[in-house]
Amino acid sequence: LDKLIKKYPKNLVINTTKVDILTAFGNYSDALILVDKFLEIYPKNYPLSISKSKLLLAMKSYFESEEIIRDQLLRKNGHTTIYPRIFLLNFHNILKKKVY
Repeated sequence: LDKLIKKYPKNLVINTTKVDILTAFGNYSDALILVDKFLEIYPKNYPLSISKSKLLLAMKSYFESEEIIRDQLLRKNGHTTIYPRIFLLNFHNILKKKVY
């Protein structure tokens, strides 16, 4: 994966995958540095934001994780009327996958 990142350093798919792998192996500090680096460049990137939310769940930063999900929902929908139901479904699915 690192060879691909060297060849394509700005590729979001590869870097998001690395964030997810680092998170899965408990290397939270490196994952957080990488995800924050790319979110500075692409702040509205949905997959990257979801990866950060999962990372924060793993770090037990529940409030921060929930904020990311809420912000993404607001961006996609432009209103909060469906927020509670969708958030609870997404949060429940993330927890079922034991990403925390």
